Amino acid sequence: MEFRHFVQLIAIGLQARIPMHMTG
Repeated sequence: MEFRHFVQLIAIGLQARIPMHMTG
């Protein structure tokens, strides 16, 4: 998997505020 693509996924997750790994 490309590093850039991974970073984009993280950026989208932060912007959408959707905790994927942190579920509490």
